[in-house]
Amino acid sequence: MATTGDITGRVVDANGNGIEGVVVTPYDVTPPRTADVTDATGAFLLVYVLTFEGAITFTKPEWSFVVDPSYGPWTAPTNADIGEIVGTLTEDPFTLVARSIWDTLEAHTRFADLVPANNRIKLIDGARDPIKDQISVEDLPEVRMLPAGSSFHAHRTSNSTSCMQRYALQVSTGDIRMNKWLFPVKWIIFRALKDWPTTLGTVLWNTKVFVKNVILNEAADGINEADLSRGIKGWSTIWSCEVEMWFTTGDL
Repeated sequence: MATTGDITGRVVDANGNGIEGVVVTPYDVTPPRTADVTDATGAFLLVYVLTFEGAITFTKPEWSFVVDPSYGPWTAPTNADIGEIVGTLTEDPFTLVARSIWDTLEAHTRFADLVPANNRIKLIDGARDPIKDQISVEDLPEVRMLPAGSSFHAHRTSNSTSCMQRYALQVSTGDIRMNKWLFPVKWIIFRALKDWPTTLGTVLWNTKVFVKNVILNEAADGINEADLSRGIKGWSTIWSCEVEMWFTTGDL
């Protein structure tokens, strides 16, 4: 009788956080086995896998996985836990930074208290156009983040290339009272992003950190931004955030 066993493990990112939605498939198995998909903790379970000489593949769009050679070709014992498989997000650095800015803001409990989740317009994933043409008071305050231009410096040093990506943080309040939403939201954005060295400063591209500086520039306040107010009078602000990135030229 053929030997079968369960294979368990966990798929994580470079920081040890579980990666959900990774398709885990034993390869060269007869008969073919149904793949498992990692849960929110990154865990997977392949059940009743026949002993085989083959590989286990890990796939998810925009992620790459370096699998230890001892796992493929791999001989399954009756049961095995292959430990942690590390995945690397292969998105472009500009998107990685945009995600990290949002993560940094949302990690601050006061930001989450002030700006409801549905009022955070991220322009990442989700709907193609999440910006609402018409709003009510329940849609405010609203915070958006938009791209605001780039500059590049190829071969800045003998082995490095740098660029500056700008992001516009836009806040609309629907309220003329400065202390109602405008100042509290601006203050909490400032407080959250001052922690960038431990958030954006640890993001990896091609297994290396690349964010070298984050600068919050002038925040322009006004009450006549039609695109932001959309018929509800109130203060708005547009705050420029510059993120300086450095890369090893040979990696580009």
